Amino acid sequence: MPRRFFAPGGANSGSIIISHGTEDGRVTFTIGGPYLHILAEGEAQGESLVRCVREALDAGLIHKNTRSLIDLTLFTGSIDWKALGAIRDMVPWGEGRETRVAYLVRNSRFAAIVRVVEVLFGGMRHRTFASREKALAWLVPEDAIEVEAQG
Repeated sequence: MPRRFFAPGGANSGSIIISHGTEDGRVTFTIGGPYLHILAEGEAQGESLVRCVREALDAGLIHKNTRSLIDLTLFTGSIDWKALGAIRDMVPWGEGRETRVAYLVRNSRFAAIVRVVEVLFGGMRHRTFASREKALAWLVPEDAIEVEAQG
C-alpha cells in the first residue's frame, strides 16, 4: 500500500518534503532554496511522481520555472511515459524564461532517456551529470543566485 509523507524538511532546513511510494520504491521532493530536489529510489512508480508534482503545484511550492535536480542514481524501475505525459500537461513548463533541469545519473544509459524527456518538456534545458557538484554548478550558477537575491 502506498504511503504518503508531507512534512517540514528538518529543524533548521527551511525545506518541505513531499514523498510517495512503497518499500519497493519512492519519489521524494525536497523543496526549499534555489532548486527542487527530486529523488527517485528503487522501483518508484509514475503515480508517485504525479502525486508529488500535483501536491507541490497545488500548495504553490513549485511553478513552471522551478529549477530541478533529479537524482536517478538509486532508481531501478522503468520509465512511466504516461505519467510523464500527465505531468507535462499540468502547466506550461519552462514558459517565459530559461528553466534548467539537471539529472544525476549512475551511467550513460540515462542520457538517451533524458533526450526523450527533453522533447516532452521542450521549454526547458535538460542535462545529465555523474557528479552532484557539477550538476549544481550548472543548475544554479553563482551569478543567478546573486541576481535572485537582489530581487
